[in-house]
Amino acid sequence: MLPFKILANNVLNLTDARYFAARGADYICLNELDSNNNLSPEEVLAIADWIDGPMTLLHFISDDYFIEFSEKFNPDGWIFNKQDAGLPPSQVFDHLTFLNHTISDFKSVNQNQLVGTEIVLGFDYLILDIKQTGLTLEEVESSGALPILQTVCAASAVFLDAIIKSDEDIKILEKINPEGIVLHGGKEDEVGVKVYDELDNVFDLLEDNFV
Repeated sequence: MLPFKILANNVLNLTDARYFAARGADYICLNELDSNNNLSPEEVLAIADWIDGPMTLLHFISDDYFIEFSEKFNPDGWIFNKQDAGLPPSQVFDHLTFLNHTISDFKSVNQNQLVGTEIVLGFDYLILDIKQTGLTLEEVESSGALPILQTVCAASAVFLDAIIKSDEDIKILEKINPEGIVLHGGKEDEVGVKVYDELDNVFDLLEDNFV
């Protein structure tokens, strides 16, 4: 068993959904935050019916989106974006809730805010997206930013969305000790066909080091 939970984000097709379910993902998010290609409630429900095991999530896009999906497909949880203004409706908190926060430059990070209650109050999990820094975890450690991630993960239940490519990245992930990690779906090569070399590499690294 892996020491980290797996959240599969941006899953918009059955091929990805079945792949992540087979690889043992704990959560599958069946939409994207910024996309004109999101599926209808009926399409999401059809995919969810094919997968067994992972809990289903959706990005909170708007009040209307929440109402529409709550009436037709009720996911196990919702992902809320910190950069959005305001708070989601109170009914969201009847589900599992994830708060997404993006770091694009560690130099601008206010560590006190990241562990402050105004960030995580009322949410079950914090998703910390550091991919936009362009750094692998090995490079994060070399930059001296690792203590920031360790502090945040010690203070909150964090899913880390990071670039993972090597055994060294896996060793550093163990030092950070998040609740889980985020992996991503994407477009199919053609309907029902997709190459998973990069994702297979991440899963193989995790299994080789921890299973």
